[in-house]
Amino acid sequence: MSNEDKKKNGFTLVSDYLAWKYQDYFLAVVYAKIERFCSLGNDRICDASIETFMQELVAKKGKINSRIELLVSEEYVIDSTPDLVNRSHNRTVTEKLQKEEDDFHAWAESYRKEEVDKRKKLPSYYDSFVVYASQNNIESFLSRISKPKKARGKKGGRKPKYQKEGNQNRIASNLSENTDNLKKIPEKSIVDYDNTIDTKETLETFNPSESSEGSTPSSVPPDKVETKVSPSSINENTSFQEALEEYEATLFRNNNLNP
Repeated sequence: MSNEDKKKNGFTLVSDYLAWKYQDYFLAVVYAKIERFCSLGNDRICDASIETFMQELVAKKGKINSRIELLVSEEYVIDSTPDLVNRSHNRTVTEKLQKEEDDFHAWAESYRKEEVDKRKKLPSYYDSFVVYASQNNIESFLSRISKPKKARGKKGGRKPKYQKEGNQNRIASNLSENTDNLKKIPEKSIVDYDNTIDTKETLETFNPSESSEGSTPSSVPPDKVETKVSPSSINENTSFQEALEEYEATLFRNNNLNP
């Protein structure tokens, strides 16, 4: 099926070249719709109203009018009735786009063949267009791809939490409050409920003097011990067995048990 047959059978052919050149696919769609309306009439004139464009393109009036104005200013479309208000305009397409497409495709085929001869990957037509636009200084394309993208949203899009207004002060105040709270926390005393920590008192209680080998015997105290025996209550000259008995007696007394 030829392009003319497709246009007659409900197809609207969109130019990739025009979409790439202006980085606006909807612009190419509007041009294709004008070209289709021209092909349906005997006089090759598009006299469709803006309401018809809105219905068939499913778009708003301002979006369509802005594209038509750009096509007219770039001489892709001729508006023979520019002064009409609230009436359908008569528009026709020029041969400018067809000529530009022919020039590009002829260059692209040669460029793609050269890349293959260099044992490189076959470039796509879009990649070929990027090189073509750079070599021919197509300003409409180069200016758009170099322009930084605008953030979406009324206030510049969504920002990270640390960049939002007021968050800097809030974070600083929270840090200062946390620092002050840490300074107010008193030093907690360690309660050695199961007596697993070898404190100085424990070592002095169970090992009054170091052994000849220099090793410290491990202590195995009973469960549920909440208090510690003061080293002053044990005579330093007593034997280890007597100290152990006195220690056990003290534990029983603390637990309200008779020895």
